[in-house]
Amino acid sequence: MPIRIRPQTPTDEEKEAIWEALLKARSALGNALVYISDVLFALNLVKEDAFSEKDFFLCIERDWRVVINYPMMAGAKNLLSPDLFILFCAFLLYHEALHVLAAHFERQQHRQSTLWNISTDLEVNPTAIEIIEDASLRDFLTAILYFPEKYKLPPHMPAEYYYERLLTSGMQQLQKSGTIAVDMLSDKQSGGGQITELIRHALREKTARAILEHHKTKGTVPQGLLRWAQEFLKPKVNWREILRRHIHRRVLKATARGMDFTYLRPHKKTDWHKQPTAILPSQVAPDAKIGVIIDTSGSMSEKELGQAIAEVREICRGIGAFVHIIACDAAVQAVLTNWGNFLHRERLAKILKGGGGTVLTTGILYAQEKLKCNLAVVLTDAESCLLYTSDAADERSSVD
Repeated sequence: MPIRIRPQTPTDEEKEAIWEALLKARSALGNALVYISDVLFALNLVKEDAFSEKDFFLCIERDWRVVINYPMMAGAKNLLSPDLFILFCAFLLYHEALHVLAAHFERQQHRQSTLWNISTDLEVNPTAIEIIEDASLRDFLTAILYFPEKYKLPPHMPAEYYYERLLTSGMQQLQKSGTIAVDMLSDKQSGGGQITELIRHALREKTARAILEHHKTKGTVPQGLLRWAQEFLKPKVNWREILRRHIHRRVLKATARGMDFTYLRPHKKTDWHKQPTAILPSQVAPDAKIGVIIDTSGSMSEKELGQAIAEVREICRGIGAFVHIIACDAAVQAVLTNWGNFLHRERLAKILKGGGGTVLTTGILYAQEKLKCNLAVVLTDAESCLLYTSDAADERSSVD
């Protein structure tokens, strides 16, 4: 039989118990998923009762204010044990955090509110349920809430995808017995303590970086959340192509700057079929030198070092310049000079030693002063990264 949650009028004691359960759930969730704690505690959870007999548990407003629908929460509380109800509250709050991380208010535009609200639930519910390990609670949630599998739709798709599919199939498909929304997205803004758009973006970026760092060091991030963080921080441009063009342009500029004349190879316009009255000189360019500084500090993972090796090999391939590979953490650890378009991966991997702090100034100055490089390329994860010290700030202009 389908599970049906019926709104109930709670007493003041029951409201207080629901409020306490939400606070306990937020505290436990913040401790378990520390990388989303900033967003989780930025949600302005308010105690007031503003709804009666509406089919959702919470209402989240554009300024991240979360209002409780006590009648529906009381109905759910009567169907669950106290421990499972706290886990249920943790699911609801995690669900709200996913809404604000995914910027669902900003993405709504002119879409119909009710259908967009359901579409966003279809996007976040498969990710939110990943934190629930109790089988009975998972069955309870999948029975009462919107999940893509109920409508033969693939999970982990954007809300826009679900909106278009549901729009074409009509609202009748959504009228399944017992299926309700977790929350209501309200365009209302209360005004007090409003989180600005700048702060929202900063919190999202900080959370995404914390998720990736936690995944890199401990590897215990829910897959849906990891996908969001990777997508959020995914470069919007092809940085490899930009790097390639920049290096090529700088190499041409460096060689043109040192262009000189030579009689070792006469100019091609010299007419050798006739007695030349004058031998014209040809032009010769100096060899460009590129210094590639690879961050080998303790924050660089094996995967990132592997990516650095791949990028160095790409730089060396067919560029026609001296390429000096410099392994550097707080000091220069090793240097490998490569000429041409081929570089053994194993040979490069052997020099990537370090594991200390991160002061890449030493590598840049080494490329500039010792190796006389025209161009320095720094490959780093940018964590605790000091590129220039005050002593070296005035010396950096002579190397690009």
